[in-house]
Amino acid sequence: MSQWRAYAPTNDGYCIVFISEALSKALTSKAPLVKMIYREDEVQRAVNGYLDALLDPYSEIPGQDKDAFLTLLTIGLATMLYRIKNPAFESEAEWRLVTAAAEDRLESFRVVRGHFCPYIPLHLEPHCFA
Repeated sequence: MSQWRAYAPTNDGYCIVFISEALSKALTSKAPLVKMIYREDEVQRAVNGYLDALLDPYSEIPGQDKDAFLTLLTIGLATMLYRIKNPAFESEAEWRLVTAAAEDRLESFRVVRGHFCPYIPLHLEPHCFA
């Protein structure tokens, strides 16, 4: 309800129901469906787990590939920022689609409350909707 009040205050919003399993399968190659993280201990666990998993093999990577590896590591950490939200919003239990612009996913913009809002259109098959 809090999201409905925040994003559709003039009663001009829509409620769309997705079949989570179908949506997740359809988006695997386009954009992962990720659960938002609200509490500080969960943020710490997620970041530490990510770093542990990737830094363990770092010493075995050949010297010429270390820079590319660190670039990917940084992108992954930046992407994780999209999963972190203030604990005051925990009741939303939000999930997000996280992706980046690419050759087949160009960024578009729309105006929301007088501000430019970037988005990437994703085309979903009808079986993803309830």
